Amino acid sequence: MTEKNANSQAMAQNRIKRLESRFFVGREREKELFADFLKQASDRSKIMNVYGTGGIGKSFLLDEYRRYAETFGIPFLLLDSGDFPHTPQGLSRKILSLLIESTGEETKASVEDCLNRLRLLTESQPLVIAIDTYEELSDLDWWLRESFLPNTSDGVLFVLSGRQPLQGNWIASPAWRSLITSVPVSAFDAAACDSYAALFGIAGEETLRRLHAFTLGHPLTLSLAVGLPLEELVAGDNHDRRDNLFRELTYRWLREVPDDTLRDLVEAAALVRSFNQELLEEMLHDPVSGDEFRKLTDLSFIRKGKTGYRVHALLRTALAKEIRARTPARFKQLRNGSIAYLHREIIHPNPYRDLTDTIPDLIYVLEDSVLLSTFLEDTPDAEYDYETVHEGNLAEAERYIEDVKRTEAGYERSYFHPQTGQMHRMEIPAQHDKSAFDHLEPARLISLGPDTIRMIKNPEGETVGLVVFIPIHRDSLAYLQSLPVSRHYFGTLDPNSLEQFRTPPDQPAGRFIYHLDLRKDASIAARAALMRLLVSLLVRPNLLIFSSPLPFHQEITRRMGFVQVEGATHDDFGPMAPSPTFQLDLRGARQQKYFDGWLQSAGLSAPPRFPEELFGLTAKEREVFQLILSTDSIAEIAENLNVTPVTIKKHLGRIYKKAGVTGKTQLLKMLLENQPH
Repeated sequence: MTEKNANSQAMAQNRIKRLESRFFVGREREKELFADFLKQASDRSKIMNVYGTGGIGKSFLLDEYRRYAETFGIPFLLLDSGDFPHTPQGLSRKILSLLIESTGEETKASVEDCLNRLRLLTESQPLVIAIDTYEELSDLDWWLRESFLPNTSDGVLFVLSGRQPLQGNWIASPAWRSLITSVPVSAFDAAACDSYAALFGIAGEETLRRLHAFTLGHPLTLSLAVGLPLEELVAGDNHDRRDNLFRELTYRWLREVPDDTLRDLVEAAALVRSFNQELLEEMLHDPVSGDEFRKLTDLSFIRKGKTGYRVHALLRTALAKEIRARTPARFKQLRNGSIAYLHREIIHPNPYRDLTDTIPDLIYVLEDSVLLSTFLEDTPDAEYDYETVHEGNLAEAERYIEDVKRTEAGYERSYFHPQTGQMHRMEIPAQHDKSAFDHLEPARLISLGPDTIRMIKNPEGETVGLVVFIPIHRDSLAYLQSLPVSRHYFGTLDPNSLEQFRTPPDQPAGRFIYHLDLRKDASIAARAALMRLLVSLLVRPNLLIFSSPLPFHQEITRRMGFVQVEGATHDDFGPMAPSPTFQLDLRGARQQKYFDGWLQSAGLSAPPRFPEELFGLTAKEREVFQLILSTDSIAEIAENLNVTPVTIKKHLGRIYKKAGVTGKTQLLKMLLENQPH
């Protein structure tokens, strides 16, 4: 190569480096960890472990690390696991070739030569060896840990980057753990997305909000999206551009799925909001071994939550569309299996599972676009919390209310559903919140029962929202009959109906959903917190009442199964804002009927309900029979009832004997014959 060509190549490389640096946004914490790693390595860490799912920006981060190290004159050798044979000699040759490239010297290529050269170069300064896609280096992992790394000098630092954190003996040994700095790489927050979009001239609050909702802060998706006409990309009828983008993401992620068996599990898991081993078995109609399930949950695009595992939301979107188009019958089988399983979990709840998670999981697979876009987008890891208002923190709640009442401007919320491209908008006039809070007496409300007023708190402990769910019982009834907004519903009731609400305060007959306020936080996580509060009301067999002048609130209410109450429309929010009142009666057997309706909306039949007087069964036998209707697993029933499988078999024997049948098939036939028509 001539000197002129060499200079041109160097100039081009420098130009590329400047451009790459310009497009690097966010990651301030990750950069600080690397700076500290370089300064403190001799005292603490020798290994920095960078990890995160495909397309999350690990390679881009390594490039930024290289640029940072080079500004301080620290050599940074960047290797990819695919660049050399996976042998000790192969790695040593690659390292030496990079050193030769920088020094122009010739050298031998044995492991010992490599170690000697590294010792020589790090006598006065550190040197960094970074290996990208480390997960593909499993056949060399043992040698690196047990032979190569221990024999390098203290000045040789390693950055090991892969889809998963270092595992096995890396963390089993306290010595190795003490030498590792973990750097998980996650999605961009909204601010980083905005900064990246600004580099491409993308601006405007709504456009940026839609971009973040569409990409969920995933860097590769963001990079691909900003290169396309954004308005077209998120348009409701423009499926081609979204499909092409999601197809690219799917291809990249599924490269870590090695075989068809695991691919089948991934596809089933991608059709549900969260999953466990039992749910996948129900969907696939096939056992899933513990080893298979562990391989599934070890994939980088799957994360564990409080109640199960989740596939990354972008991959869920892409795979669901692909499976529906490629194998529609299989899609229907998998979806119906998940609906039946979740319905059974709600009707026969497991004491160890929280229904406030199960119910949203069922809403997700029922695919209501409005509910999905409003509440069930994927939430960040940082969850919001609730705080019940009581005498000790009443002043804080009152300050929040007064702050909202002083606000002069209304606000808007936009909800975007990436899979369909649909955008739903809700406008909330300032007068709406003022009218609701003007009528309330917080000090009196908290005396009516626990959890009447709850504040929604962000991870920093700031109050960003407030909800008022007034319990209905004998001590609150007169108050509700006189309170604006709620009085109209109770005015429609006759004395006998009102008497049903005169329950003890610790056993309220229902809740009046008086107000929902999220003015101060438009985030997905805040909406998810509000959804959990609303869903918690469905868990109890009670009556729920809600009134609102906002069309979008009314739409959500109807989609949740509420029905409008005749004669209870009012103008307490203003003469130009007529407010219908809705109710959802979940008392007694109506609660199961309500969830049966969800099942039937998907085209599935609810399992037959058991007439209590049939066969003269005991209460425990009736409980066992209700469970055997929806599962063949004696072990599962035993676990649900906290007894042994032998006990369940004895109960079944007595049930069959009383019914005059020999097994479940005959029993179901007899039950169907006794169903009311």
